[in-house]
Amino acid sequence: MARANVALSGLTLLVFAVTLQAQTPESFRVLFGVDGATTTCWGGSLKVIEAGKYSLEPWRFEDRDTIDGEIFRFCTRPAHFVDPDSSPPNGSLPVANGFIITASAVGYRSEFSFSTSHGAFGFRASEVQYGKGIYRLGGRVYVDRVPVTARLAETPEEEDYPSVATGANGDIWLAYV
Repeated sequence: MARANVALSGLTLLVFAVTLQAQTPESFRVLFGVDGATTTCWGGSLKVIEAGKYSLEPWRFEDRDTIDGEIFRFCTRPAHFVDPDSSPPNGSLPVANGFIITASAVGYRSEFSFSTSHGAFGFRASEVQYGKGIYRLGGRVYVDRVPVTARLAETPEEEDYPSVATGANGDIWLAYV
């Protein structure tokens, strides 16, 4: 009987250990229109499963591009060149547009599902490793894992010549020169 109790306790601990997973903050960049064929507008929504609280940060947004909660709408557009002489003679192809998803408790079962005007797709966090992105919707969408970041300045006035250093204890120091 004692052996059976020990075996049952061990099995219970094993099952608990398997179901208990590390949940960490993670970020994923989702780029739409990576095929660069034509200027395209993307509208849709996102559903996040088992990833904790999350936020969406615009990436290359301009004009009327928007994110409102889980709903997004934006368009790809030709690249802008600072030096007009460096732009291609026939105009530039559209560049990808999208957003960065940062979730607080990502584990191997975390899922991200999208419903867009060009079709539905999704990915599991475990499918996307650093340096090895994945394509969805026939190569029109690209997802890669990116480092988790924190916004330090909210307005352009706060962005003049910042200098950042990290202390030995992990503290982050910011100074404007």
